[in-house]
Amino acid sequence: MRAFILAGLLIALALSIQACDSADPATGEARLTVRLTDDPFPFDLADAAVVTITRIELLAADRDVPDDDTTGLDEVLDRIVLFDGDPVELNLLDLRDGVDTLLVDRFSIPADGSYNKLRFFVGEDAEVRFADGSVYDLKLPSARQSGIKVTLPDYEVDAADGEVDVLIDFDVEKSFVTRGNPAAPGFQGFLFRPVLEVESFTVIGSDEGADGEGADEGPDDGSEEGGPGED
Repeated sequence: MRAFILAGLLIALALSIQACDSADPATGEARLTVRLTDDPFPFDLADAAVVTITRIELLAADRDVPDDDTTGLDEVLDRIVLFDGDPVELNLLDLRDGVDTLLVDRFSIPADGSYNKLRFFVGEDAEVRFADGSVYDLKLPSARQSGIKVTLPDYEVDAADGEVDVLIDFDVEKSFVTRGNPAAPGFQGFLFRPVLEVESFTVIGSDEGADGEGADEGPDDGSEEGGPGED
């Protein structure tokens, strides 16, 4: 699922342990089975999966910025703050079937820098709303404090490249983890474990992209919805 785009540069662990009803009379040992499952997100039942983006940073490749450090652009260019405005609420279910939303638009960055990560900060509250009116509130204080790092392809920005376009996937099925069967009695809601991954990384105005084989990595279809950004 495409979640959002940056232009200018975004389980339930169901453990079942089973033993046989009867032990092996010859050895006095039972038999153990361990199973792992991850129930898919109930797209057919849900109307909304809502998260809030509060801050976006670009991290330098040669330094590892501490998770609790949220200052702006410093003397050694450890980090550039791309977005730190009014929090942006997103319904991730709206960002399907090739739809994306614009968060940072053509933000100017030093062309002689080397960057390898984006860091997203999300609000501590998220929720899933079902069509029947049920609402499941979720909490994730750590994502607000330390953010979620997304590794970019190895690429050194060059002024001749003009622009870099990054499309990030906020994976709903991996991020909103079901606790049981949503269609069955006793459903306990969701765990919120945000998973963000690079879907495409495109260098505009250059013959070669991050992998040296072309300017475009990944699909470029889809539409853009307006969103906040900085220039």
